[in-house]
Amino acid sequence: MDTPAINASLLNVLRRILRPLARLLLAEGIPLQTAIEMLKQALVDSAEADFTLSNKAQTDSRISLMTGVHRKDVKRLRERETLRKEAPPGISMGARLVSLWLTHPPFVDENEMPVALPRLRSQGGEISFEALAQRISKDIRPRAVLDELVRVGAVSIDAGDRVTLNAEAFIPSASMEERLYYLGRAVGDHLEAASRNVTGTPRPFLERIVHYDAIPESAIDSLRIAAEKAGMQALKSVNRKAMESSQEEGDAPGQRLTFGVYFFNEPAGAEKVDSR
Repeated sequence: MDTPAINASLLNVLRRILRPLARLLLAEGIPLQTAIEMLKQALVDSAEADFTLSNKAQTDSRISLMTGVHRKDVKRLRERETLRKEAPPGISMGARLVSLWLTHPPFVDENEMPVALPRLRSQGGEISFEALAQRISKDIRPRAVLDELVRVGAVSIDAGDRVTLNAEAFIPSASMEERLYYLGRAVGDHLEAASRNVTGTPRPFLERIVHYDAIPESAIDSLRIAAEKAGMQALKSVNRKAMESSQEEGDAPGQRLTFGVYFFNEPAGAEKVDSR
């Protein structure tokens, strides 16, 4: 059987995609064998989920043939627990609270900026942090939610016992588990959208960038500020619409979505790799 030709352009793109991943692996001390095991798992998972034949069960032998992973390894990897994608509890609760704070009156002012909230319902009634937290969940004490948001630097409490949102997004700064969750969700979903657009999808996903290769270093800060401002406006607009459309807990399963923005800069040419 002839071996399929390998797309040289795709291989070049994959090298560029793998470079930052390799940097992360090295920075965290993850050895080659562990990375290979993870790649094997990803190949097996994708073959099982995305490349099935109609009316036929996917077999270890077929997956082995498709992926090049040894049949014994395929059997072992298929028996592993399914990859968990749920957010850690602190992220799920905190992100929903901040989303509501950023988008819904009376928690935003006439300029759609989050207002400082009295900490207790007895101080501010329905326009208080306690009331805001209880809109998200009545099972977790508002004080516990507040302590977590203070811990990660998302909010602060002033001398008047008012709670102020310090950032226009929930960005964990202390917990590695939380930071890694966002890394996996943001990069994973971005790559899903981009790769499906390449391999073909009935309706292409939104995936656009603005890129330049000769920007003066003196202009980078102003461009970063402009990108952050425009990005936050877009995020808040989509977030508001998503909050209005979201289902109540207990409803039938809905759709998962991710919408994000990013900004990156480095010296021109730094991404090039000499493969000699």
